Amino acid sequence: ILEGDLSINKKILDEFRTEEGKLYEIPVRFQVPMIFVAEETMTNFSTIADLNRYMEGNPEIPLFSELTAENMVDIGYRFFFTDLFEEDGTIQEKNLGRFLDDMKEFASLAGFVDTTQREFSYTDEEPWDTLLFGEASMVVKNVSGLTDVQSVLDACLQCGGGYSIAGGKFIPVGRLAISQNTSYQEIAEDFLKTILSTDIQTMDFKDGFPVSVEAMGRWNQYQSDMSVMIGNENGQEITAGCATPEQISAFLDCIEGAEQKFIVNETLFDIVKQSTVEYLKGSIGREQAISEIQNTLSIYNEE
Repeated sequence: ILEGDLSINKKILDEFRTEEGKLYEIPVRFQVPMIFVAEETMTNFSTIADLNRYMEGNPEIPLFSELTAENMVDIGYRFFFTDLFEEDGTIQEKNLGRFLDDMKEFASLAGFVDTTQREFSYTDEEPWDTLLFGEASMVVKNVSGLTDVQSVLDACLQCGGGYSIAGGKFIPVGRLAISQNTSYQEIAEDFLKTILSTDIQTMDFKDGFPVSVEAMGRWNQYQSDMSVMIGNENGQEITAGCATPEQISAFLDCIEGAEQKFIVNETLFDIVKQSTVEYLKGSIGREQAISEIQNTLSIYNEE
């Protein structure tokens, strides 16, 4: 079905093939972790080590606005260190120590606070004004559609900024599969074809980008008369309209460059996050953090 008349993104299909080349499931849509920066030359950041090198040479403007240790670990894992877990949920032990080391240096260079009035959220509204008014150099966001960026994209480009995909990754949303033993094979196939049809995929449900190539092409015709005005506490203002067709086309081309799936398992990440935060705050040492993470993950996987 998937390799028939449906025009499904080949990069996404290939990421779901088994070693034998077979396909058993497909995401309905996909989201993309994105990095927005104050200068286009900064779009080559891809690792925490890149961030650390930048902060060492550019201490005057912080990369981010105020962050807690928890915020830092979120940023590090979701946008700059996406190879911590294997597909089956087991941790890549050789990468765990490097993750802790990189995060420790990141925390030392950037600094963190116990609490902040502006909690970091990788899905909800971001503090775009800190980027646009020169208070910070970077904003990260899990982008799920053009409505996430339709005006701030224009504002970001107005200010000489740029954007890139975090690690070339995409996050699958809503997987589809047909049970081998189903009594309703034809109905299941019809449902799958409907969900993946160009007409349905073209609709923007704000839950992700279409896996249909044809539908993604139609998103190039996106138009809106919406505009926004972003201001800060000092009275500075930036007005931005919807991104131009050329800006939208370039943005969608960038999105389609995502070619590796990134599975975000919140339960596993929370186990890593808890001990990493304690390590950053100095409550435990490096080896204890590694031991706690490995032991807790081992117990969780066994259960």
